[in-house]
Amino acid sequence: MSSNSSQSQLARRGFVPVLMLLVVVCGTFNAITGKIRAVALGEYSGMLSNLGFQVVYFLIYALVLAINAWSRRVPQEQWHWILIPRESAGFDGFIKGTCDFMKRLPGMKFAALAGILEATANYLIFSTQGYLSVSMYKLLQQFTVPSTLLWSVIFLRARYIFQELLAVVLVVLIAVVAIVVPNDEEKSTSSNGGVSASVLLGLAMIMLSCSFVIKELMFLEYKTYAKLKNYEVTDLNIFLMCTSTNFVGVIFVIPISFCLEIATGQDDVGGIFYSIRDRLYLLQYKPLLSHCLRVERAGISLRNHYPSCSSDSIPSRLAFNRFFVCTVDPVAGFALHVGGDHHFQAW
Repeated sequence: MSSNSSQSQLARRGFVPVLMLLVVVCGTFNAITGKIRAVALGEYSGMLSNLGFQVVYFLIYALVLAINAWSRRVPQEQWHWILIPRESAGFDGFIKGTCDFMKRLPGMKFAALAGILEATANYLIFSTQGYLSVSMYKLLQQFTVPSTLLWSVIFLRARYIFQELLAVVLVVLIAVVAIVVPNDEEKSTSSNGGVSASVLLGLAMIMLSCSFVIKELMFLEYKTYAKLKNYEVTDLNIFLMCTSTNFVGVIFVIPISFCLEIATGQDDVGGIFYSIRDRLYLLQYKPLLSHCLRVERAGISLRNHYPSCSSDSIPSRLAFNRFFVCTVDPVAGFALHVGGDHHFQAW
């Protein structure tokens, strides 16, 4: 019996280093692939990556939550606490000194604040990742450590020992030195806003850590409420919390992205939607455009020889091509007549 317990303890001790190694490997892989994605998407990296992030995470969490709800692992009182406002403000909860209106609000208030902060932080992260090296990006990610400490002291009234504070100060000093004194790779990208990208990424880490602490506050608030009501289950279901947070993120991700694009002074706000529209439009008419190009390759210039679409002398096939060119979107006309054959084929 003692041998089995010793083996289980040994397995637990070896399990933690394995998890630490997996975190490092997966985090590095994520940083490298994120750099490739950010460079490929360019100015649209913030909006597209953030939208995909919020939607995918919401679908995954919602699926797991549905499985938990189907297996009755989510008590009904947790749904009520999340969604239904309270009738009275007699319950103080974990947070003291708040107004009666805030006390009566359902637990969704924590999910809303955390979701908005997370969506804003992720936009800044995805937008700045293309301007930073992988090493700088990984280093600035550690800025979540001191900011989490600060937010937990403010919201959770947590206390830390001297060794923990010393480690946090060391992380802050390293991050500041990395921002102020860039290496050769960062100097080569300084014209693209490397320093400003570092500052924005640091700001994103502060907001992201605030979101983490608010989620923890959500757990503590429900635990206090559940103990007061003598509920059998006092721990809030983690997938209920994550689903509600990402649901808010899905709703606000596009408005937040638009506001941040305007704040950063981008000229073509919403240009990604016009680009997607043009691509879909060309994809819809691609067979028709290919037919027109085959006519053009035969040496027939529709614009020069048949300037009038309604001329009775135009053969039926050429009349159809000419009518299409006259009525199609300017993007398609550009691909066919201005861009030339090689532009259309490259697309």
